Amino acid sequence: MEKDINYIISKVLGNEASADEVLLFSEWLLESESNRNEFNMLKSYWNAEVSSNEKASPEMSFMNAEERMSRNNKKKKFIYVMSMAGIITLLIGIGFLISLYPSANANQGTFMVTTDKGQRSSVSLPDGTKVWLNSYTDLSYTNNYGQGKRVVTLNGEAYFDVASMENCNFIVQAGGMEIEALGTSFNVKAYAGDAKITTTLLTGKVRVSVGKATTTLEANQYASYIKDDQKLLAGTLDEPEFATMWRNNALASDGQTLGEIAVTLNRMYNVHIVFETEKIRNERFRGTILNRSLDNVIELISLTTPIIYTSIGDTIYISEKPMK
Repeated sequence: MEKDINYIISKVLGNEASADEVLLFSEWLLESESNRNEFNMLKSYWNAEVSSNEKASPEMSFMNAEERMSRNNKKKKFIYVMSMAGIITLLIGIGFLISLYPSANANQGTFMVTTDKGQRSSVSLPDGTKVWLNSYTDLSYTNNYGQGKRVVTLNGEAYFDVASMENCNFIVQAGGMEIEALGTSFNVKAYAGDAKITTTLLTGKVRVSVGKATTTLEANQYASYIKDDQKLLAGTLDEPEFATMWRNNALASDGQTLGEIAVTLNRMYNVHIVFETEKIRNERFRGTILNRSLDNVIELISLTTPIIYTSIGDTIYISEKPMK
């Protein structure tokens, strides 16, 4: 196993590791403080080796770094206190990135999964909980995840299928909202720029808290925190699946304004949408678009709302359809 993990570390440091190798590396890193210290020492020697020999392969650079670390350890006792504090970032397909960042807390590692605009990804947490991340989303957790409780921090939108773990609640911290669950599935939409944070429960039960306000949701219910009013609202949904259709490559709107949909399209396709008037911005669209190509989305919306559009580069200009 030692030989295998050394090979994987060399590929991680060289940004050549596969998705499976990244997961194996993450598991090894979480096993002990000793592993994290060893990796950080190797990384420091790796950086020195790469800067002095840019043409070396990842495997050769790793071997040289390992040899230099071994020689140095024979000369003196090497104490390395920097711990792992950011994430592993590796591009998988079009949307999965893990990276290493410095931490303000040297004793606590933080792992983050990030998706950029136009990207989506999924990840399995150490307890078996599965998370699907929508575009432009960050999900993070520390290396004490599962020790008494399981806490993740979300900025963006994600769907959670939570593994049951007795006496160890699963908690999502999303902006000002906190969602606590045991063995359940739910969606959380908590983009920093949105006017509200919304949790939609598909199965099981969750407790949602914002400050001192708390509500318990059952299947097919939602809770929304209105940021400007600082109010927590809850209710029952006729079509709760609308909240999770993004997982199936569908764009679903239950009556959102075109302005709100434009924000979603910006996250999905990294395009800018300019409205000619506020009247057009406030037009509403209700429906589901299964083929999410940008041209298809705009064309279908134009068939059911009084708009015409023009695309120039990465900008779409939307104006009112002339009266016949």
